[in-house]
Amino acid sequence: MQSIAIRLTINKISKTMSKKNSVIDYLRSADLDDLVDVWNVYCSGVDNFDEEIYPNDDATLDEMFPSAYKFARSAKYGDYDFRHDYFTFNGYGNIVSFNYLDDDNCPIDLDGLADWFIENGDSDLEIDSDFLQGEFLDEYFPNSDDYDKAMYIADNLSESEPIDYLMDEWDDIAETIKSHWND
Repeated sequence: MQSIAIRLTINKISKTMSKKNSVIDYLRSADLDDLVDVWNVYCSGVDNFDEEIYPNDDATLDEMFPSAYKFARSAKYGDYDFRHDYFTFNGYGNIVSFNYLDDDNCPIDLDGLADWFIENGDSDLEIDSDFLQGEFLDEYFPNSDDYDKAMYIADNLSESEPIDYLMDEWDDIAETIKSHWND
């Protein structure tokens, strides 16, 4: 799941730069699939389940609409295009779909999302240390030979360092791992 990389980068930007515009610029440049994942985490964090975004696929539509009639009614009174990648619901409970961040039907509020990240960081996210370690190693050590060696060193480092340190100090940890290669 790439959205963890977005969340970690945003967390790092918000701590080091404290600039809302930098966070918004980063969000705007993110892949829409990843941004949708982050948006849904945000919606959960602020208990705004009405604006969650769903993949526009048969399985999700079957789950959300128990009958063809309910789907047809919702699509007629909403703004739905079956070719779009995502959907959500408007204020009347009707389905609206979109493909782009700047689409009028896209509920993602970059300003609100940036404020939330700056205020809360990743406090509402549970990050598994093994997953975090994997994301870190994938980012800094893409070569498989380096990855195995770095994994061994990172295992030893991560046992003594808390996850917050790992999230805040990506670059320093990468240098520490590289310096241990000669040991």
